[in-house]
Amino acid sequence: MAGYIHNVIYAIVADTEFTIDQAVTSVPNFTKCYRGTTLKGTNANGVSTDTKNHGTATDADRLVGKAGDTYANRLENELIAGVYSFQNNDGINVGPNDELKINVDSVTGNAGINNETNDILSFGVNYTGSGADKTVFYIEGKDIKPYADNEVNLGAPTMKYRNIYADAIYSNIVGDALGNFSGTLTGNVNGAVTGNVTGNVTGNTTGALYASGGKVVVDNDRQIALTDAGQDGVPGNYEGFLDGTARYVLDGMYRSNDQTISGSKTFSSTQIFNAAVNINHTASVYNVNLSKGTIGAGAIPSQDAGRTRTSLRIDGVTIDNSDIEDSNLKRVVIDDGSRIENSALGEVGILSNVKSTKFTDNQNRSFKFISNDGTFGNADNDTVVTQLAIKQYVDDKVGAIPKDLTFHLDTKDMNVSAVKAQLERLAPATEYAAGTKARILGSHYFASHGVDQEGNPLFYYKYGIVRGVRYGIGYIGGRSYRYTANFGGDTTLINTKSAITGYEFVKKGIGAPTTQNINVPADPFLEDYADSYWIVTDRGLTQNQADYIGLPQAANARVLVFQDGVAVGYGYDSAAISLDGLKSGTRLGRGTYTGNDYQVDWFQLGGVFSGDPSTQFSTYSYDITKTILSGTWEFVGNF
Repeated sequence: MAGYIHNVIYAIVADTEFTIDQAVTSVPNFTKCYRGTTLKGTNANGVSTDTKNHGTATDADRLVGKAGDTYANRLENELIAGVYSFQNNDGINVGPNDELKINVDSVTGNAGINNETNDILSFGVNYTGSGADKTVFYIEGKDIKPYADNEVNLGAPTMKYRNIYADAIYSNIVGDALGNFSGTLTGNVNGAVTGNVTGNVTGNTTGALYASGGKVVVDNDRQIALTDAGQDGVPGNYEGFLDGTARYVLDGMYRSNDQTISGSKTFSSTQIFNAAVNINHTASVYNVNLSKGTIGAGAIPSQDAGRTRTSLRIDGVTIDNSDIEDSNLKRVVIDDGSRIENSALGEVGILSNVKSTKFTDNQNRSFKFISNDGTFGNADNDTVVTQLAIKQYVDDKVGAIPKDLTFHLDTKDMNVSAVKAQLERLAPATEYAAGTKARILGSHYFASHGVDQEGNPLFYYKYGIVRGVRYGIGYIGGRSYRYTANFGGDTTLINTKSAITGYEFVKKGIGAPTTQNINVPADPFLEDYADSYWIVTDRGLTQNQADYIGLPQAANARVLVFQDGVAVGYGYDSAAISLDGLKSGTRLGRGTYTGNDYQVDWFQLGGVFSGDPSTQFSTYSYDITKTILSGTWEFVGNF
């Protein structure tokens, strides 16, 4: 049943749901009719925009186009799947008496979570063993407290707070206190301090002051008083105080004053002397370990002045922050930079092995490794200087040799200028040395079938199979059959090649080459074959995979470089930047990681790839430095 207003249908009442076929019965503004009443303009989702029911309804399936059961009922338990935004300062109140309040201060703009009725606010998570009460810490009054004594950590070994600001810290440290203390410690220290204390200690020390696993460093201009160290306050054995250079010395030595040692001294640890140390002993054995000083004529004791100074033989020595030198102060120097200068290693006895992470010659040119690929393909600024020089010389000489170009081009309807334009596209003049020749053979194919007696071009008939229907007696209703029909003539069938015309060009230019830095952005891998990117694989390529990407010599490679869909370099070390196969004039530089990894399932290609593993590619952009050669292509003539 349809309801009309001024000959326009505004409502349709139906006892079943159906879709209107507008080609059979045109009913504008109606697409689908539902069981019941459908209003004009109702879409496929059952919603009308300009025609509506007005009045009071006792219930509704949808509100604003959404099902009624998707709205929250304030008197029932609800599961909210969407996001609710309370864009007001009053926020949310929770509890029968609005105990918990989440709001924003309208004056300061600060957001807050507050307990409005008492002074405890708990925070918790579902941690292991939490049970029903998941509290980790809570605020009580103005104090922040853990849920239980000795249960909650502040920070973690791998996630530390940067600074903690407090007027006072009350803590019992049970176990080790790890780390360095820098600053002023004001207050009493009750307990043992094991380790090095550098700085001023102001206050009384109650108990024994001694070194256990560490040392006490005394400033000569200050003093450390040992009060009642011997329980009687009188300086004596193992008691008293240190003042300046030690007012009382119990069989010790001064740090910065001359002193005569009359007895034997055994040092169980490293000793540092800031003044000269004279070892006066008549024995024939001189066993002295020096960590800083001069080894020379002064090393011979005065009691044995007639002893001949010979070569110094060291079976094993560690030299730290020291100089070994002759009277001219320039034979061998080992300083803070750990250098040996102006000296030979292994003049007579050949050194069996020399290991170093870096070598530097007298011109301050450094290198780190020796290329062993046989072709200097990996020679760069970190390669031994002679190898780098040889490669640069060969590259320069070979690069200066003009490389003539020869190719065939379809030149139909093209003049010399058009041929030159195509040559510039195929071989830009900026990439070729002056004197390079380009020889182009031009021709084209066309149709030439002769003419008929009237002078019209002859052509070929085109035939094909079509389907027809036969009628008449014996073919009631018609019967389909297939037959050969003439589809017309074709005068474009190519059968002839034009004469060949030669075009010769030469590259002419003056001026020194220039360089241009180009950033090659990375595109998603394998989405099209005109991409440029620098990629790293999670495993070396198989031979089948290397053949597939057009780089058969890259088997086992893990680093590949593509520019405009062409592989221009490869390598075997994922951390390497120097790669084999880069064309002359370009230099690869590590670019930006795209943030995407791409998985290629080679086995899905079938055939020889059926046994290949999947490969993951990480893509990068990269930079190249391109050499620009001045000049243009000039037409010489036809041949």
